[in-house]
Amino acid sequence: MSRGDPGPYQIQAAIRALHARAKSFHQVDWPQVAGLYAQLHRLQPTPVVALNHCVARSYLQEGPQPIVSELTALSETLANYQPYHAACADIYRRTGNHDLAKKHYQHAITLSECSAEQGFLQRRMRSLALDF
Repeated sequence: MSRGDPGPYQIQAAIRALHARAKSFHQVDWPQVAGLYAQLHRLQPTPVVALNHCVARSYLQEGPQPIVSELTALSETLANYQPYHAACADIYRRTGNHDLAKKHYQHAITLSECSAEQGFLQRRMRSLALDF
């Protein structure tokens, strides 16, 4: 990164390093992660990188609400991509739209092939009832 012209692998490594250095999820340097995803998206403008950029930005001061329209724009392209539905579920949960959150949790569970992941998503979906 210090050479001034990082490639996609250096940017991905920097993002992973920020996550690894954080003592907890809430201590991740989200502004820096979002900035790195913006750089990565300029180099690799894929729907998955756009999704990751949206997720990182949803943890910034503005919160998740401004991200909703961008997620909707990715819905057709990422319709069968489990992390898309898991991300949407979390963002809709955080905006208070529990109906859409539940729909996306259910879809993410259906697309997941990992029982631990399915269990996590099911617990998150059940927790929606507690958020009222």
